[in-house]
Amino acid sequence: MVCRWVLNEPDAATHVAKIAEGPDRGALTEEELDVDGALVFGCLLYLTGHQESAQF
Repeated sequence: MVCRWVLNEPDAATHVAKIAEGPDRGALTEEELDVDGALVFGCLLYLTGHQESAQF
């Protein structure tokens, strides 16, 4: 399954940590957006039974 492959990537935890830290000043700019982190987070949601939430 693709989600398991994404979650097993060596830098997956780093991407999730970057999202968890979030910006101090509001919404992210396009340059600050971590697309890989969003993919990892979506895979986490999907594999934990939150398929609807993973469709962002």
